[in-house]
Amino acid sequence: MSKSCGGACGGDATSAADTDIQASSEAPGRWVSVYAVPKMDCPSEERMIRLALNGFEEIRALSFDLLN
Repeated sequence: MSKSCGGACGGDATSAADTDIQASSEAPGRWVSVYAVPKMDCPSEERMIRLALNGFEEIRALSFDLLN
């Protein structure tokens, strides 16, 4: 997960339609937010987001789909 993409990051924009169902089933809270981040396909980018949101108690779960 800590591997860098070596400058090869980037890809096509992804659709959040498939992740809506998955995210809502994983989050036990009252609110579910789904964000689409175009061209995010590296584990290092996922880690940066996880580190940035780490201190928020309100966030119960994060789900990433790097393959699409």
